Amino acid sequence: MTSNSDSKKSPKTGCITLFSLPFIAAGIFSFYTIVTTVYAWYEVQSWEETPVRILEVELIKKRNGDGSAYDVTARYEYTYHGNEFSGETVDCYKGSDNIGTYHQDVHAELLSHKNSGQLFRCYVNPGDPSKAVLYRTFRFELIGFTLVFVLLFGGVGIYLITAAQIGKKRLQEEWERRQQYPDEPWHWEKGPPFNRFTCTTKQKLYKAAFFALFWNVMSAPIWFLVIPTLWEEEEKFKLLVLLFPIVGIGLAVWAARCFIRLKKYGESVFEMTSLPGVIGGPIGGVIYTQVKLRPEDGFRVSLNCIRKTIVNTGKGTSTQERTIWQDTRIISKEIQANDQTRSVIPVLFGIPYDSLETNRENPRKQILWRIQIEAATPGVDYATEFEVPVYKTAQSSPDFVLDEAPIAEFEFEPEPETVLDDIGVRIESLVAGGRRYVFPMARHKLQAFILTLFVPALSTILYYLFKAESSFVIYIFRIVISIFDWVLIYGMFDLWFGKSVIETRSSRLASQSGIFGIGRRREFELEDIQSIKPVAASQMGKQLLYRLGVKTKDGRTYKIGRSLPSLQHAEFLIAEIEKDLLT
Repeated sequence: MTSNSDSKKSPKTGCITLFSLPFIAAGIFSFYTIVTTVYAWYEVQSWEETPVRILEVELIKKRNGDGSAYDVTARYEYTYHGNEFSGETVDCYKGSDNIGTYHQDVHAELLSHKNSGQLFRCYVNPGDPSKAVLYRTFRFELIGFTLVFVLLFGGVGIYLITAAQIGKKRLQEEWERRQQYPDEPWHWEKGPPFNRFTCTTKQKLYKAAFFALFWNVMSAPIWFLVIPTLWEEEEKFKLLVLLFPIVGIGLAVWAARCFIRLKKYGESVFEMTSLPGVIGGPIGGVIYTQVKLRPEDGFRVSLNCIRKTIVNTGKGTSTQERTIWQDTRIISKEIQANDQTRSVIPVLFGIPYDSLETNRENPRKQILWRIQIEAATPGVDYATEFEVPVYKTAQSSPDFVLDEAPIAEFEFEPEPETVLDDIGVRIESLVAGGRRYVFPMARHKLQAFILTLFVPALSTILYYLFKAESSFVIYIFRIVISIFDWVLIYGMFDLWFGKSVIETRSSRLASQSGIFGIGRRREFELEDIQSIKPVAASQMGKQLLYRLGVKTKDGRTYKIGRSLPSLQHAEFLIAEIEKDLLT
């Protein structure tokens, strides 16, 4: 541990600084190009317009890895104050490019004047008549394209250096806390007060703004290069690239919502009753908001255990988060209801003994615990989260049972008859005795509708892929997008038409699931069932969905029912089923 700690005591940033220098240099060079180009354009604005005769003109086409780049060369003669001059400068811009159709338009216009013998015009420098240009148009698209490189490369370079310095400071502070609290890892992440945690709203805003800016800067060339040619018949395949600016717009909306949420609600604070949260024990505390909230449906508070992994994708890295355990409460009453300046929301959960503890040692594979709180309010809803430490301690017990009394008076307790009805599960009585629990079709209409919008969009892309000229890359795209499209189509049908039925009779349980409810029917005798427990089935956004896991005495587990939105709903349904089986 000493060597590891020593390495964190004096973190080095020299390699990152050296790595960032080429990016900064590229950004500075791009900025210098913009400045010199704009200055040259500004200079020629005062030059005098003079008739000119076009002698030669040529459109030069250069091939590169991204396609074809163009440039126009010309030779012309003009008379200024009785003196004859010749020139070859076409405009203020150096080099070739393929941004828009500027060069093709210039070539066509000059060639027309050359062939017809008509005089054109040029702009002559009064101080040095030997200097002239044919065009002094300001090319917004070229300057905008170059500005992309300034923001991209310069921004990346500055970000790397800044992140390295901040990271160095944080590592130093963490090392000092490790020395002070060697056996208490929950003190390593942050300094005192150790039991107060600020929400991640501001960090989310920074993250959203960075990704929105980065993505839109990266996709900005599409507006200059591709969109002007989209409606040409031979360019229909380029419709695919519209996905990039569409995603950019979505990221910009995300960043805007984060900004509005921060300005509207400020930063909330979670104060833990005791540190840390105990595996096989409780985690509790109080959330303080900066403004008074009055949600009609109460506060939805959840505790989440999340597995965070960073994986290589071939083109970089991708961060994935998967919720592996979740518990939720609906808090309808505040602790200080008469306080008109803020809301004070109680938090209390029990953590199963077999849970994983917080682990950040490997940045690529982490276990995180988060408390999330949401409330429906006018405009942008209140929503934030806190990362909290959860560990096994001397107080951890496999037999721990949470005392619900402290939270009971604040928690919303609906009538049992309405619990399943609220999530779209019908209860029907069977003629021969027992009950039927029906998970009807289209229980999640919003998600089904969103997926329905994606399917035709992806199918359209697939259509143009099959119309495009075949190549190895196009062939791979066809396969990948075809598979993805079929998965989305199945998901769409499952959301709209998927149905499940659970039937309970004395000592017998039966289940059947599938599209339109058509699927294999399974039956279980009570004597063959070892246990029925909630099983995490899938994740919808930040919400973990559950099914019921029927574990038989031969060791097999069968999943029955369909997506239940919380652990409490799953546990309630299990309690009802067990009551039916024992009746």
